Amino acid sequence: MVGDTFVDHVPAQPCPEVWLDVLVGLAGAGGAIRSGLLLDLGPTELADLGARLRAHLDHMLAILTEIEATYASDDDVTVDEWESLFADHAISGRRPARAADDMVGDACFAARSDLRRVLAQAGAARDPADWISRAARKLARAAIAVCEAVCATEGLPSRVGELRLAQVAAAVGVRAMYAKLRDAVAGPDPDDLIAMVRTIRLAGTSLAKMIGSPWFCDARVEDRRTIIGLQRRLVAWIRSPVLAAGRELLSDLRTTADLLLRINLRQELQLHDARRPAGGAPATVLPWLRDLRGRSAELDRAVAAGLADRDPAALIDLLDGIACALPEPP
Repeated sequence: MVGDTFVDHVPAQPCPEVWLDVLVGLAGAGGAIRSGLLLDLGPTELADLGARLRAHLDHMLAILTEIEATYASDDDVTVDEWESLFADHAISGRRPARAADDMVGDACFAARSDLRRVLAQAGAARDPADWISRAARKLARAAIAVCEAVCATEGLPSRVGELRLAQVAAAVGVRAMYAKLRDAVAGPDPDDLIAMVRTIRLAGTSLAKMIGSPWFCDARVEDRRTIIGLQRRLVAWIRSPVLAAGRELLSDLRTTADLLLRINLRQELQLHDARRPAGGAPATVLPWLRDLRGRSAELDRAVAAGLADRDPAALIDLLDGIACALPEPP
C-alpha cells in the first residue's frame, strides 16, 4: 500500500534510537505518498491515501509530544500551554524563550505548528491531491528536521542524510526547470503575429521540456496541472494564432513563471543557497553556482557571466556579490 512504509506506535519507554527509527519511517512515508500521486488514482483510492496520510500526521504529532516532553527543561512553556493563549487564532505567534542550544525543542515546535496547520486545511482543500502532496512534503520535511536535531543533540550520526540530499536536489531541479520557462518568455512583447508565433513556440518548447523533465514529478500537483493547462492553451493558440490572444497567453505564461519561482521560499532552498562553499576552487564553487539558477533573473545573469569567465578571482568576486544578495538563512 502506498505510504505504508512502517508500522509503529509511540514507545512506552521512549529513547532516541526508537524515535529516530520512527522519524525515518515517517519521512519515507511522506515521500512514498507523494510518489503514489503519480499513479492514476480514482476518488476512492485518493481518499484512502489521504486517510493514511492523516494517520501518519497524527502519529508524527504524538511522537513530537513525547520528544519535546523529554528534552524540555523544567521552566519551559510547553507547546500546548503556549497555544492555549491563542486558542481562537491560527498558530502564528513567536515561540516562547528557550535555551539557545535547544535544537530539539525548536525543531519540534516548528514541526508541530506546521503539521497542525496543514491538518486543519484538510477538510477545506478544494483539490485533495494537491493537499496530499503539500501535506506529505511537510511531513517528510518535519520528520527530517526533528531527526537531525535529535542526532545532533545526542551526538549520533545522521539517519536522514540521503533523504535530505534528495529533498534539496529535487527542489533545486524544480527551480531550475521553472527558471527556464521564465527565461523563455522574458523580453518585450512581439509587435507582429509572426514574432508572436516565434515567441510562443519557444515557450511551448520550454513547457514540453519541463513536462518531460525527470524533476516534473517533484513539482506540486497544482503546479503540474497549471503547466499542463498552459501547454494545452498554447497548442490551441498555435493552431489558430491571433495577436491579441497571443499577448494574453504570453502574459499568463510570465505570471505563471513568476508564481512558480516562489519555490524560493522553501526552507531547504534558502538553507542550500546560503551555504557558500569554502574558498574559491572551481571544483567546489561551480556546482553550487549552477544550483542557484532560478534564485533571481539578475543573479542568474551574473552567475552565467561568471561561469563563462571561469577565472578564479572573478569567481570569488561573484561569490562575495551573491553572499550580499542572498537572504539570511531561516
